[in-house]
Amino acid sequence: MNEALPDPTTLKPLQFGRIAPTVAVRDIDRAVAFYCGVLGFDKSFENGSPTAFVILERDADYGLRTFVLADPDGNHIDVGEAL
Repeated sequence: MNEALPDPTTLKPLQFGRIAPTVAVRDIDRAVAFYCGVLGFDKSFENGSPTAFVILERDADYGLRTFVLADPDGNHIDVGEAL
């Protein structure tokens, strides 16, 4: 199935309201202890019993807006922009 690529001149700019990376872990309690105890994050939300996911926060801005994406071939692309 060959689909034509969209004309880049007709595409609207991509805008993000917020980016929230997700990190899959084997032991959520151990991971939260590490991210909070060692790296200084604060737990701001916890969901489920047993816990299914948590939201961690730290300091707010660090001067960059960043994200990582994988293209269709599995290449991971790191993107960053100064605030």
